[in-house]
Order: sequence, then structure tokens, then C-alpha cells
Amino acid sequence: MDRKISSEQQNEAWKRFLKGQSIRQIAEDLGFSKSGIHRHISRLREETNEADAKEFATQRGIALAKIGLAESEAWVGWEASKLEGPGDSRFLREIARCIELRARILGLFAPAKFAATTMDGKNAPIQVNVNPKSNTEYLAEFFTSLAASGHPLPGDDGLEM
Repeated sequence: MDRKISSEQQNEAWKRFLKGQSIRQIAEDLGFSKSGIHRHISRLREETNEADAKEFATQRGIALAKIGLAESEAWVGWEASKLEGPGDSRFLREIARCIELRARILGLFAPAKFAATTMDGKNAPIQVNVNPKSNTEYLAEFFTSLAASGHPLPGDDGLEM
């Protein structure tokens, strides 16, 4: 049966773990069983993850509240600007910005997709190699195909690489 780990020893074990020391080494150095140190580290990791999730939710809530306040103020400004004429479109842009920020924070946008393109802006063919070549072989083929297509090679412009 494992002996009780004091709070000082728990702190020391956690510090060592955070510095990258293995659970086995921590257990040996502090004179505890590997399973005891493992349980302690696992519990602390779980507590840390829960605390991080709560902090993230809190910060997200604060950001959303600030955006809500800015949007509310922009609506007040928009309404006031309409009393003096057609209305100041800067307020509408701020309202739209607030809506976009809120949507981004809430994850309402689809992930952005990026396509590989050639230097002239055309879609580049994407190849998946089952047996990838060495970097040297790949680069040799790449520069050969680049030269064959008429594109200048690095260094052909007279500038140093």
C-alpha cells in the first residue's frame, strides 16, 4: 500500500512532471510507488483541464458580453445619427463587425479552405505519395518540372539565395 503523499511532495512531483521528468523517475526520486505518483499526476492533470475549460468559457463569455455592449452602443449611435439625416453608415459597419466577431467566437463559420496554386495562380495538382521520396529526390523533381515549365529557378534572377 502506498504511503500518504504530503502536499509538499505533491507539489514537488507536479513541478518535476511539468519540467518533463518521467513518472518513474519522480517516483524513484521521491521514494513513492510509480502507481501512486501516476494517480496523483493524473488527478492534477484532470483538475488542470477542468480549470482550463472553465477559464476558457469565462473568457469567451466576457468577450461575448463586450461585443454585445459594443453592438448595443452602435445601435444607439445609428438611431441617433438617423435623426440628423440618412444615418451614419459607420455604425452599421460596427454592428456588422460585432455580429461577425460573435459568430467567429461561437464557431458558426465553416473552416476556411485553402487550395494549392502554382506561381501563376492556377490550381496545382495535389499528389499523395504512398512511398514518399527523400526530400532531395522530391526537390530535384520539383525543380526539374519547374524549369521544364519555363519558370525561373531560384538564383536565375541573379540574386543570391
